[in-house]
Amino acid sequence: MQPRPMKSQDLTAVALLEAEAFSDPWSYNMLAQELVFDSSFGFVIDNAPEGGIRAFAFFRVFVSEMHIMRIATGKAWRRMGLAGCLLASCLETARQNSAKEAFLEVRASNEAARLFYQKHGFDIVGIRKGYYPSSGEAALILKKKLE
Repeated sequence: MQPRPMKSQDLTAVALLEAEAFSDPWSYNMLAQELVFDSSFGFVIDNAPEGGIRAFAFFRVFVSEMHIMRIATGKAWRRMGLAGCLLASCLETARQNSAKEAFLEVRASNEAARLFYQKHGFDIVGIRKGYYPSSGEAALILKKKLE
């Protein structure tokens, strides 16, 4: 399964997956706005031919920095390498758009996500206290050099 660029027609399925995957999901309108920003990129892995979306990612590239906004995989499709496949496509696209470093925030309590990103070469470089308003939980800042 190859990631493909996200289209506006994907947003309903992406919004359903967003609500399933995150305790603080973005609204449909937030997702739609993210899709149209000049510096934003969206990818999906679809469930062809059945329809629906198995996984998606959003990221932005500003000058020489990439910021991963969202990566999510549907519960039925987890542990199948989809997130790694999406991440690889995102990192390659960021490199092609002159990014030299990649950043993201992850919940301090989300050990699975932290381990996933560390497995893919990200290091913890900081902490944002009270980053998540609904819980007051801290976020770890992760960084990866893009070669």
